[in-house]
Amino acid sequence: MKYLNKLKRITYYFLLASVIAMAFFSWPINYILAQNNIIIENIQTENIDGKTEKIIWQTNIESQGKIILGKDKDYFPYYIIDTNKPTKYHEVIIGNLDPETTYYFQIIDINNSQSNSSFTQNFKTIVYHDETPPQISDLKIAYVSGTKAAITWTTNEKASAKIEYGPNLNYGKLAAQNSLDIKHQIILSNLNLDTIYFLKIYSEDKDKNKSGYYSKSFTTLASDKIDKENLIISYLRPLSLNDPQITENSITITFKTNHYAKGNITLTSNKVRKTINLDYNTNHKAVFEGLAANREHYFTISMDDIFNKRAKIDNQKINTAKITGIINNYKTINANNDIIVEGIEFSLYTPASRLYKTAESAKIYAIINGERRYIPSPSLFNEYGYRWPDVKVISWVKLSRYPEVKLVKSPDSPAIYYLYKKPENKIIKINLPSPAVFNSYPNNKWEKVVTISQKDLNAYQDAQLIKALNDPAVYYLENNMKKFVSEAVFNKHNFNFFDVAEINQTHLNAYQTGSPLE
Repeated sequence: MKYLNKLKRITYYFLLASVIAMAFFSWPINYILAQNNIIIENIQTENIDGKTEKIIWQTNIESQGKIILGKDKDYFPYYIIDTNKPTKYHEVIIGNLDPETTYYFQIIDINNSQSNSSFTQNFKTIVYHDETPPQISDLKIAYVSGTKAAITWTTNEKASAKIEYGPNLNYGKLAAQNSLDIKHQIILSNLNLDTIYFLKIYSEDKDKNKSGYYSKSFTTLASDKIDKENLIISYLRPLSLNDPQITENSITITFKTNHYAKGNITLTSNKVRKTINLDYNTNHKAVFEGLAANREHYFTISMDDIFNKRAKIDNQKINTAKITGIINNYKTINANNDIIVEGIEFSLYTPASRLYKTAESAKIYAIINGERRYIPSPSLFNEYGYRWPDVKVISWVKLSRYPEVKLVKSPDSPAIYYLYKKPENKIIKINLPSPAVFNSYPNNKWEKVVTISQKDLNAYQDAQLIKALNDPAVYYLENNMKKFVSEAVFNKHNFNFFDVAEINQTHLNAYQTGSPLE
């Protein structure tokens, strides 16, 4: 019994000694580990300028630091590392910040064995004081008439726009656009006719930094006739289904105005309404994308020019289904009247319903949309896919009952031409530059427009001399501009009156007026 009590006492003291030893030896280890935890302290931020911030902090042991950053306190999409090797003293400079903006950040430090991060901190950038002047580029005299001019340019930062101008280098007048922007346009008004104007152009940013001066000059037109003309929309595309500006899912609309004008195009269907604004220009373009295929649309164009005149085209029908040619049903029949091929034929040209000639002549005519058209050569006959066995002989009396084709176009362009027949069977063509001009002729029908080959179209001479009905004044056409031709100049150039195309007043007004022909 004594032996058992002695054993119990020995076991008790052994266990007590073990507990004391474990407590003693474990306390310094825990203390040492606690001393080796990364501690982030002394965080400071410093505004350098409105776009740059410096952040400094310290750690108790050498570590590599990183800052994560964002404008939302719960979202840090950006980060920057302070150094490539561990250190106790950390510094990060962050650039390209937005001025007067609050940013939130956290600091993360790591070494080989552990990491630590700070609580979310924040700073607010100050007002940015720029000392760099704006740079001017793409400077243009965009438009000049008898009494007005438009000047455009671009700056690399938001800035005002100013022009000093006058008939000499003393200038004397100032035109300014004080709102800050990157694209600039100033319209000068009340200018004198046939006068040279000198310009000093510059921009100034919000910090009063002024760009360098740019010098330009222009001369106003000798007449204000253009200024007084109505605003006209012309050369509208697309006008036909096979125009390359129409695809299955997009429509590109282009046109010209005779004056410097701005406005908008609105495209509508039963499910879509889209509007594109157009800046001042004489050439205009709008691209509508993301449209449904094979869908009927209508577009409206509304334009206002710098002379406070307006032009509008309402509810023009257009379809997104791209048709690059004309599709006709066909059958090929053998000698036993059995159908051996049946399907569709793809052609770039308007098909002929009949091919005729007379017994007295070798000339062959195609009947297209109920009108006759002379086929001038065997090569064109073959290009159109006609077959010689299909040519039938009829009398001239019957053939002449078909009116002649007057409206033609090529497959690759929406431009529509009217054909004038002159003495000695000479035919000249003139472009109808807009739907308004096309519709101003009561006998014109869109379904009567015939698509012919470009080679065929080129064979017709372009009309160079035009006049309005019931008006003796003759004009010479050059680059879509009409130039008055006096009787003396008419004779000087040996013009032939049979080459003059008579057009209506709407058509005549569609051309800009230039200086008289000399």
